[in-house]
Amino acid sequence: MFPSLVTKILAEHNLPVPLSTDVPSEPERWFPLDTWLALLDAVYREIGSNALFTLGTRIMANPKFPAWIRDIDSAIESIDIAYHRSHRKNGAVMIDDASGHMLEGIGHYKVKRVADRQTIEVTCDTPYLCEVDFGIVTGTARKFEPKARVVHGPGKCRHDGSPFCRYSVMW
Repeated sequence: MFPSLVTKILAEHNLPVPLSTDVPSEPERWFPLDTWLALLDAVYREIGSNALFTLGTRIMANPKFPAWIRDIDSAIESIDIAYHRSHRKNGAVMIDDASGHMLEGIGHYKVKRVADRQTIEVTCDTPYLCEVDFGIVTGTARKFEPKARVVHGPGKCRHDGSPFCRYSVMW
């Protein structure tokens, strides 16, 4: 919606501008987490929370999901794996696909299926702003269950000083 503002924010944080001719075509580019968080904070301040929510919904829209992810339950459970696969610590990817061992230090997406209901509770204690996590959970849920709706809560929010946010996925 605001391409010139996004271009400005990316440039201010020394991140490549999409579709720019001076961006090397590397299959994987990694950026420091602090830079990414500063960029998200700038988007929040200059564009607003809806932009972060939309960004979150699109993060999980593009990846090809493994064959074992067939439904909303397995998709929501896979968020934490994808999250750790998308981050590095001291140069190492934060999950070993062979063993499933995750490095700690960036929080988690903890999933709990509510018995006897079509509801999954997701607790996020990542360093991302609430709206990004809300979008990631919503985008993933809707990709595998179009009728899914996600609500924030119960409980406090990171915006209120809580160390985590909780989202309820219902369908």
